[in-house]
Formats: sequence, structure tokens, C-alpha cells
Amino acid sequence: MANTSVTWSISGSSTATLSSAATVTTNAQGIANVTFKDSVAETVTIVANAGGQSGSSGAIFTQTAATNILVSVQQNNATADGTSTNTVVAKVTDSGGQAVANTAVAWNVGGSAKATSSVTVNTNASGEATLSVSDSVAESVTVSASANGAQGQATVTLVPAVSSVLVAVTANNALADGSSVNTFRATVTGSSGQPVTNTSLTWSLSSGTASGTTSLNATTDASENTVLSVTDTVAETVTATAKAGNIQGQATATFSPASVEVSTVTVTMPTNNQVADGSATNQAQALVTDANNQPLANVALVWTITGSTTASATTPLSVTTNSNGIATQSLTDTVVESVTVTATAGGKRGQDTATFTSVNFGPVTVGLEHTISGQYINTTNAYNGVDITVNPYPGMAEGDQITVHFGVTGTLDPDSTIPLPDVTLPVHVMTAQEVGQSLTFTVPAADVMGAEAESGKPVLEAQATALIVKPSISQQITGVSPTYRFDTKA
Repeated sequence: MANTSVTWSISGSSTATLSSAATVTTNAQGIANVTFKDSVAETVTIVANAGGQSGSSGAIFTQTAATNILVSVQQNNATADGTSTNTVVAKVTDSGGQAVANTAVAWNVGGSAKATSSVTVNTNASGEATLSVSDSVAESVTVSASANGAQGQATVTLVPAVSSVLVAVTANNALADGSSVNTFRATVTGSSGQPVTNTSLTWSLSSGTASGTTSLNATTDASENTVLSVTDTVAETVTATAKAGNIQGQATATFSPASVEVSTVTVTMPTNNQVADGSATNQAQALVTDANNQPLANVALVWTITGSTTASATTPLSVTTNSNGIATQSLTDTVVESVTVTATAGGKRGQDTATFTSVNFGPVTVGLEHTISGQYINTTNAYNGVDITVNPYPGMAEGDQITVHFGVTGTLDPDSTIPLPDVTLPVHVMTAQEVGQSLTFTVPAADVMGAEAESGKPVLEAQATALIVKPSISQQITGVSPTYRFDTKA
């Protein structure tokens, strides 16, 4: 029947499609033609509808022969930790270069690497099959794919786990002119010290004005190194940090002032008039400025002390100004005097006077245990030994050496059980915790119990002394207690 409308449709497939019009008109012989295609090897049903009637037939699509496989590395340089993966993709095509879908691809992995996905997989609609690979050994391995007699391969690299990132400064002290460079080198190694090549590494800088002239995102080379060059417009120190995975290292380089001439060096004494005890410090400060009175950072400066043979620096004499153009110097002395402190930088100098004052040392008072009434030292006092008290004194300091002596004078009764007491206790060295406290020293009871004056003679008399030596200034003071009558014979 000619000139009849026929509608075509496909069933039994999600991939087959019509490649000609779905609705056509029969020709003079009553025939209507249709063409259709599929990307999957399968049997589909083609259906024709006309005038409320339908007819169908099966059509078979056969597999296109795979003639080429191109294997490419999609993700590489994974860590050889047995978990991280590299990814490869096989692209399967026919002789005409068209993708071959739903074709079985068999994978093979070399070395000690292992596949973490199926080694037999069908290509997708784009003719691609994917494989993931892990390894616990750092190595390069060959991954091959085959399908229908065609083969392809690629090489993937598993890198050692990063154990150390060592950053070194290979070029330093560049001018802060925005073009001169300091250079940092990062060396990446594994747990056994082996080089870790082809590892991603990220640099960061501590300064907002410094910038890298090479990429901050780098990959280690065959010598496990990566290099960063940095410029700056500010004279300062800059720390570069290199991070690979969770491991990082850092180093610091210095940018020097860009040909700025020193105009003035001004020296002042923020701390002055300290005592000449060999430990108290005066502090000098130097401010280095340019012709516009702006502070100059990172300028080399040398301190000198003149006018004394005893004054000495407690901080380095050769220094560099800080970000505010300031350098400091601390000094001590053991002699009461004034000395000249000079700072020299860029051919300019400044100076001021440091003064050391006399040490406020002593006097010291000494107490001796006795009865409240009668001014006696008797058996009650001496039974557990006689206490001698050295009271706090001006200049009391750690390291002071205290020697306490207890003595009794007079004519001793022959019936006394001990000789006249004459006791010097061991030298006591003052501790930091004792400074500002009263110190008690005890003469043992065995040295003081059992003495009295001879009948008809004046009463015995007791007294204590404390000799205090301050080694730092080679000075000493002596304190003496009041005199008390002494009778300790029961």
C-alpha cells in the first residue's frame, strides 16, 4: 500500500538509536525503510506501526574489532605507602579510530605494584577502561592493557614516603631592591635517607613584601631538590618554608638595605647608673638613620667601650640593627667609674657615657639568743644549742659568703665541763631563696653547755660575729652582736 505513514521505534536497548526519520511514507511498492545504529554488541527489536497495525523484527549488532589501545597515565607519583594510588586509562579504538565500547580489557601490572581495582574491565561508551595501582616499594613499573589481541602500555612511578624536608640558603644577603635574589634549596628524602624525586612541594614566605621569582608550587628534580629564588623591597629577614605532604622545613635569609647611606648614629643610655658589682648592667642603645631621618634596618654596627680596664660587654660587640634601626649593648663593671660607649655604622659614629655607682653593701646586724630578762645566756638557752641570727642587710645577694663565729671570754671555773667556747661555723654561701631573709646559725649544745666563771671572778661574757664577703666586688663587712653574760653549768 503506497503513500501510507509508517512510524518506526526500537525496543530492548538503551543504546540503539534511529539514524533516519522515525516517521516515513511508503513508496509505490508499499515499502518504508529505516536505518538505526548501536554502540553495544546486542540484539534489538525494530518495530513498525501503520494504520493501527504493527510488525517487528530482530536486528543484531556485532562487536567492532579492537585494533588499537592507547594507555595513558592519568595520575602519577603516588606515595609508595601501599595505599595511595596512581591511575592509568586505556583508550580502545577500531581501525577507523572510533571508540570501541563494551570491550573486555585485561590489565597487567609489573614490579611489586598491585592493582586496587579489577584487572578485567569492559570499556565504557567512550571506549575507556581505568585501573588504579598502589605499591609499598618506591619504583617505576610498567602497566599494560590488552584487548582482542591489541596491546598498549605506560609507566607509572611510586615515590618514597617523605620523611624529611631540609631547606638551606644557597644565596644570602641580597639587596632589598626588588630584583636581587636570595635563593633557598629544599631537599626531600625518605625514611632511609633515599632521595624522593617527582614529589610535589609548596613554598611559603614569612614576609608580605618578599616574593618568589620562581613558582611556589614545585616538583623535586632527579636530585630530590627544588629551588626557590626570592626578592624583596624591604631590608629584613625572610623565612621560607617548604612543605611536602605533612612534612616541612624552613630556613631564613637576610635582605640588606639597598645602597642606603648611613647619615646619623645616635647613642643613648636607657639604663644607666647601675652599681659596680660585676653583674648589674647598664644598657646603651644606638639608632641608625638615613639623610631623611628614617631608621635603617639590618645595618652592621660595632660597639666599643673605652675609658676603663674593668668594664665589659655582656652582649655581642658586632650586631645588626633591628627593623626599627636600633641596636643595643649591655655592659657591667666592678669599679665605680664612667666609661664611654661608642657605636659605629656605615662610617658614622655616636657615643654616650655609662656610669657605674658604688655598691650599697651593709651594714649588717647580728642577734644572739639570750634570756629576755637579765641579759644572760644560760642552760635554758644553750640546751639545744645557741642560735645566732644574721639579719637582712643592704646589698644582700646570692653568692655572698657568711662566716659566723661565737666566742666566750673570762676566767673559766675549774669545775666547768667544757673549755671556753670559741666556735667558727662552716662558711655559708647565700642562695637566691635566702636573699632578703633572716638567717639563723646554731652553735651546737656540746660546744656551749657546762661553762661558768671561777668563783670570785667576773662573769663570763659571750658575743657573736658575722663576716660577710661579696666575691663579685672583693668587699667584706662584719656584724657584731651585743655582749651577754654566759653561765651554762647546771
